[in-house]
Amino acid sequence: MSAVGEVPATPRRHRLGIRRPVSGNESPTPAGPGGAAPATSRAQRRLVGRWVPYALSSPSLLVLAAIVGFPLVFSLVISFQHFQGYQLVTGGPTLWVGFSNYQNLFSGQFVPVLVRTLFFLIGTVGMTLIVGLGMAMLMRRAHTWARIVLTVVLVAVWAVPQITAAQIFIWIFDPVYGIANWLLSALHLGSYASLSTHQWYNSAVSVLALAGTVVVWGAVPFVAITLFAGLLQIPEELYEAARVDGASWVSQLRTITVPLLTPILLLLGVLSIIWDFNVYNQVAVLQNVGGLSDQTTTFGVWAYDVGFVGNNYGAGAAVTMLGVLLLCIVTGAAVRMMVRGTRT
Repeated sequence: MSAVGEVPATPRRHRLGIRRPVSGNESPTPAGPGGAAPATSRAQRRLVGRWVPYALSSPSLLVLAAIVGFPLVFSLVISFQHFQGYQLVTGGPTLWVGFSNYQNLFSGQFVPVLVRTLFFLIGTVGMTLIVGLGMAMLMRRAHTWARIVLTVVLVAVWAVPQITAAQIFIWIFDPVYGIANWLLSALHLGSYASLSTHQWYNSAVSVLALAGTVVVWGAVPFVAITLFAGLLQIPEELYEAARVDGASWVSQLRTITVPLLTPILLLLGVLSIIWDFNVYNQVAVLQNVGGLSDQTTTFGVWAYDVGFVGNNYGAGAAVTMLGVLLLCIVTGAAVRMMVRGTRT
């Protein structure tokens, strides 16, 4: 017999030792034999079979498999073949070469390109998250009119095409007419007349730094607006209590802002890694100015050069498969961290 004011436990509740209290105006639901759920509730659950969710989601899953799965499988297949433009256009016979494409990649530029891409990712993803978080916190503290202006500016920056943004930065850092050299001379940080002092496109490090700046400049708006939406969900009472306890701004950032925004930061970090790993436009446009293609090639540019410029689609598909494998490892670890965070 159950106590007064309690609902008899269902089998699952009984195992856990849970009894739900009943309010004064709520009548206990009669249970079936052995404390089982009432027949009416069991009948209601039978109305929706276990196959219904799968049946409802199957059309979208089929479309997703056709859009994503077919190109991925096709790339995997031709990565083991000698596949060139002739086979692509005419559908002619292909030569199965096994792992030769992958062996040639590993014996070529794979290691230097991968190391260069990793350093590029660390700089771009890190700066994107830091600057985006700073912009989001500024938008939260700003007045309404300033917030509207910042949002409009961020959306305008986000809407600029990547090629156009890269060309703008080429003009800014032009050795002769660029505003960057003029500003350095005005600040007495260099001589504007001595053009050899500020030849931005004669160094692989400066070219990659400029390309990373273009990437960060275009990615910050999305990150800032997303983090701003997350900041609006944090109760202001937490910050007020922290200020009453004498917590500094850094302490509030470390104990309140970052922990509560960790799921969003992880998601944005994963997206930024995927996007920046496959960057092509910004790097390709800027490296052509200085003619340092061999020293500034990243993974996305390398895949294009191997596949399309070299007319070897099999080797290009092998580069793509290596990139997909690396991204799956990195993003899988990040997604696992996010799942663990939601469970705790």
